[in-house]
Amino acid sequence: MEEKLEKIEEWKVVRSTIVEFDHILSNIRSLDITATIVILGFAFQYSSVIFLLASAFNFFLLLLEIHYHKYLHEIADYAIELEEEIGFKLTHKLSSARNEYRNQDGFTYVIGYLIANIYYCIYIGFMIIGLVLFSLISLGHYIR
Repeated sequence: MEEKLEKIEEWKVVRSTIVEFDHILSNIRSLDITATIVILGFAFQYSSVIFLLASAFNFFLLLLEIHYHKYLHEIADYAIELEEEIGFKLTHKLSSARNEYRNQDGFTYVIGYLIANIYYCIYIGFMIIGLVLFSLISLGHYIR
């Protein structure tokens, strides 16, 4: 009985760590959207070179997202292991619902992947927008 109580306490710590990693990812994503819009606004107002800053900024935030997402997956897998020992199923149900797309084929798999990893697409989209706008504006200066 004592061992099960210790496992439950450990599980509580693991679940709070999952919440903390979710909070970190949420802050990174909020920062990305807000700061990228501000950077793009400055770039339109002052210099096309700042568009490159928006692309670099999103590249580094993408790396941070991947980094913390890896930690989140590792700790979620550990929570599943603990839950199997205790007899809980919460993390397993949440994880299997999120990864349900992996069992699909073709178009359904692609759509599921995009939905499950939408923030990767947003970071990459902002990087492309920054590079394209820089290129178009720079090209426009050379044509004149």
